[in-house]
Amino acid sequence: MARYLASFADDYRSDIKAVIVISAHWESPTIKVTGSRQPELIYDYHGFPAHTYNLKWPAPGAPELARQAVDMLSAGGITAELDRQRGYDHGVFIPFLLAFEQADIPTIQISLSSDLSPETHL
Repeated sequence: MARYLASFADDYRSDIKAVIVISAHWESPTIKVTGSRQPELIYDYHGFPAHTYNLKWPAPGAPELARQAVDMLSAGGITAELDRQRGYDHGVFIPFLLAFEQADIPTIQISLSSDLSPETHL
């Protein structure tokens, strides 16, 4: 898996302008989208080796893209809102440490709906 993540975007890296990621580690009654310019990391795990709490992945956010995502979701009948406080959880920063090691691609994260309805998410 690590080898795959480290190389999966190689053929497309120069074309990637930003990444939108949905993490299974963020549920909310209303769909939320990270809107910070520089999201912090959320170490939302416990009992791991000490060095895992010192990992860094300082990728920039993309507030304009986040606003566009919220507007598009809302236009599609899905209530959504910006969350300017939320950072990247480990469902984002752990795999992206491998896939985008330079942390130079703007990234936004979208929550799951806490009702976990397949219809909502599809």
